[in-house]
Amino acid sequence: MFLIFDGIKAQNSDYSPTISAFDSAYLLSVPEYPLSNQLSRHKSSDLPYKTDNSQLPFFRPVISQIGWECHIFNGICYNLTYELNRLRNLPGDLPENQLPSHFVLNFINEGEYENSSNIIRGWEVARNAGSPHVADYGGVNYGGSTRWMSGYEKYYHSMFNRVDRFYSLDVRTVDGLETLKHWIYNHMDEGEYGSLANCVVAGGNVIYDTLAPGTEEEGKVVVAAWGPWPGHSITIVGYNDSIRYDYNNDGQYTNNIDINGDGIVNLKDWEIGAFKVANSFGPEWGDEGFAYMMYRLLALNTLDGGLWANRVYILDAREHDPLLTIKMNLKHDSRNKLKISAGVSTDISSILPEYIHDFYIFNYQGGDRYMQGGTDEESKYIETGLDITPLLSHIESGEQAKFFLMINEKDPEGLGTGEIIDFAILDYTAGIEEIIYPAGNIPLQENSLTQLSLMHTVNYDEVQITTGELGDAFAEEPYSAQLTADLGLPPYRWNILHQYDQEQTTQTFPMITDEKLLINSGYAVKDLFFDFPFFDSVYNTLRLSPDGSIHFGDVNPYPFSLIVDNSLYLRHLKTVMPFFTKARLLTYGESGIWYQGNENDATFRWRTMVDGMEGSEMNFAVRLFSSGQIDFFYGDMVFPDTVNWCSGISYGDALNVFNSNIEAISSFTNGFKISFVPQDFPMGMKIHEDGFFSGTPGKDTIVYSINFLVKDSRDIVKSKQFQFKVTGSDSILEKNIPDLELMQNYPNPLSDYTWFDFSVNEESLVNLSLFNVEGIKVTTLVNTTLTADHYHILWKGVDNHHHSLPNGIYFYTLTAGEKQVTKKLLILK
Repeated sequence: MFLIFDGIKAQNSDYSPTISAFDSAYLLSVPEYPLSNQLSRHKSSDLPYKTDNSQLPFFRPVISQIGWECHIFNGICYNLTYELNRLRNLPGDLPENQLPSHFVLNFINEGEYENSSNIIRGWEVARNAGSPHVADYGGVNYGGSTRWMSGYEKYYHSMFNRVDRFYSLDVRTVDGLETLKHWIYNHMDEGEYGSLANCVVAGGNVIYDTLAPGTEEEGKVVVAAWGPWPGHSITIVGYNDSIRYDYNNDGQYTNNIDINGDGIVNLKDWEIGAFKVANSFGPEWGDEGFAYMMYRLLALNTLDGGLWANRVYILDAREHDPLLTIKMNLKHDSRNKLKISAGVSTDISSILPEYIHDFYIFNYQGGDRYMQGGTDEESKYIETGLDITPLLSHIESGEQAKFFLMINEKDPEGLGTGEIIDFAILDYTAGIEEIIYPAGNIPLQENSLTQLSLMHTVNYDEVQITTGELGDAFAEEPYSAQLTADLGLPPYRWNILHQYDQEQTTQTFPMITDEKLLINSGYAVKDLFFDFPFFDSVYNTLRLSPDGSIHFGDVNPYPFSLIVDNSLYLRHLKTVMPFFTKARLLTYGESGIWYQGNENDATFRWRTMVDGMEGSEMNFAVRLFSSGQIDFFYGDMVFPDTVNWCSGISYGDALNVFNSNIEAISSFTNGFKISFVPQDFPMGMKIHEDGFFSGTPGKDTIVYSINFLVKDSRDIVKSKQFQFKVTGSDSILEKNIPDLELMQNYPNPLSDYTWFDFSVNEESLVNLSLFNVEGIKVTTLVNTTLTADHYHILWKGVDNHHHSLPNGIYFYTLTAGEKQVTKKLLILK
């Protein structure tokens, strides 16, 4: 029988939060898990039919949330706790191995009990600042929704517990289902044990039932469908391919009958298979806090009972060893007026830092409260610690530098005041060295920036890029190269630093009226007459939002609620933002968005007003050129100082972000213009985080200057500029294409993983297999027909049964048709 409750559980029938527009856009911006090559996928037959990670020692006992914190309870208390324990082989039933909810939550909830947040913003805090253990914090939610923890050692311990990366998985297809099962089973072959995943579902009007007698897990609670208004978070802890539920009451359990009548048989029609999920409502929910969720719910629309956006979210945790930190005692009576940053300069005579590092905590957060969130005098004081290891990216080892503590107070009405009690830098590169600022009790500059600085020389092992140069490429032909690095602390992550030059001028504001765009479901869609190059891709369809932004792809760009920091949104979405604000901008009546364009450029003009602010009016425009240049124009801009906004362009990776830095301008001259002029970049070329640079460059002959970045596991970044020459199509005949090419695997020796790169110049049956020194085949990575192309295969050092191979010498052989190449590798774990 069906059991239908108004809420997620009977005792909490009014619990049915819905996901906000901002959280929707934020969650949709999360990058998808990088499956580097379809050939690296495993068949479903490689998996056992069931696994349950909640039975492993790393999983903490079921927990019960107290308010609207489901995303943080599931993402931090369950998922991140489990991942750190899995890495460290520690039990999850001890407070010293569990993470609290409210350390992270209270930096993003504005100090209010009813303010929730999405799971990704919680992971961002844990990636930047880490999280203490429950034993340090005092309890899972000790101090409630307002408390900020005090104590340097507690913040220092938090720095070791970090989120490394997080991704989304599209699970609406069988391929997506199988990928998720591999993640749950063995973390995509990266370890003996698997991992967890989180998803967003509806907390109200859930359809529960019990599994039928005679079926596996009979009598256990099963979710047949979630409700229609998603906003709640849960944790996927396992799967079982034999769970059965008869949706169409035909007396049989099938995966090959069209049960929903749409004329297609796919995952939406499955009646066999389910994930085991944990909830954050304590052991009273489901079966001691757990239930089964049928596989088909991954594919269903939310209105039909499926997951929000048919996505799940996964994370990697990491060990982190900070080398350089700030220790500080601070007093203030209104913490949301403050932003703490750190900086460094190699010019020790400079009064300003050359480079600034911002934090995701102590960043105009926590509401209008004392520093610790309480109401007594002691709550005005807080002792904190901040990891400034990333500043070492900007100095050489052994080089004396000036380090800055920067506290900006944004308080034009003079409501708050405070002081720096004491400040020091701690160097952990060789034991512990504390460099103490000589003065104390330094008053903070009112509504201004307070800076303190210390000189120090840090000797550390800095990462170095060892690749000498890039080989030449041929236009419209696949190209690949493996970049390499050494020293520092592996593993390394690679990226490309794009370049846009900014120019500020004046020009007549483009008061265009050619075409007023139709805004539907929160945005307008417009096709261009040309391909617009933006960073490393080209686009000819744009989405324009009344909130003052342009988006690319399928992201719903209409956010309002829960935006604490406008610039966070800029950093995490691929976007063009001439004037973005969390204040609701209206475009009805005489307001709107207009377009004018041709084969060379496209101009979009906004005329908006701030909801609830009579007399406000904003006129701004964007002009996009076929060359990739972007111009921002500002006309009559009338709005109060209380409207927080930002302006710039972004790749969405939190690295390639170009802020126009004009938010402080209180009055605009009509005709004010900002131009973003891109440096030439070979469209279609991308770099994988492992340093594999590949793609198909365009047809022109040109030499590009590309800045590559490598980051080690301590977040220390180094860069190097390479010349990348592309020879045009008229020279293609000079290219010597090898019949069959197999590169040496990298890295070699293999410790955690390695890559195999090979090329074939014609369609043929290709086999890539590995053999031990006795000539016995241990695994086959490729055995299929491939077209002429370059291929990049990831291997984790496991055999066909996913068992880790012992250390030793192995041989890998590539066969294509009648041709064969063999090379040697070493496993050394």
